[in-house]
Amino acid sequence: MKTDDLKALTKQTAVDHIVNTIKATLSAFPYAGGVVASLISDYIPKSREKKTIDFIGKVAEDLEFFKDRVNKDYLKSDEFQYLFQKAWRVAIEHYQAEKIDGFRAILINSAIGKEATGDDRDLYINILNDLTGYHFQLLKVFQNPIEWNKQHGNRVVGASMIISLNQILRQCFPEWNEERIALIIDDLYYKKLSSIPSDRLKVGQTGGGIEKLTHALTPFGQRFIDYVTIEPKRDHS
Repeated sequence: MKTDDLKALTKQTAVDHIVNTIKATLSAFPYAGGVVASLISDYIPKSREKKTIDFIGKVAEDLEFFKDRVNKDYLKSDEFQYLFQKAWRVAIEHYQAEKIDGFRAILINSAIGKEATGDDRDLYINILNDLTGYHFQLLKVFQNPIEWNKQHGNRVVGASMIISLNQILRQCFPEWNEERIALIIDDLYYKKLSSIPSDRLKVGQTGGGIEKLTHALTPFGQRFIDYVTIEPKRDHS
């Protein structure tokens, strides 16, 4: 992407103004601002420049939408500058839309004051960066199983007599084999995000369906997935 393309960010539309404000604020900090400026202008390969602009643009759109709730002083804080730089740098390394959206959500939720400490937010970025798209997809199911099932055409039909968690998850993700499910489940369990170990997957339970995953997240897992999710945007009018 050419320098002229980057300069387009400075056009004074409502969204672009916020982008420019973020960049201007970063530049006021000798270390963080200088590093970010260098990344934008010198060190980001051409293949990553579009990702960079897309990510910044979407952050700007979100900040514009939630502007009545954004803590403008927090946007100028050392903590936000650090989070912005870290989330941005790891986000452009990924291709999964769900994970990129998760990094963006951490920034927006911190900007609107969603409860978490600075160390929590830093930890959430680290955890999200370490997860694969598979992990993130499963966490999204656990976040609200019944709603997820509705949004995905009621994939899980359940059973009237006996059903296992493995059967439910195979209905959620028919392209996944049992080995993949077990590996992801155990990884989430050992990361303290899920309360389900793989040795419970094939245990038969009385009939039912997707609702059996309602309490799959640990309290920490619930806080994590909530923070890496941007709340639905509704018309302010």
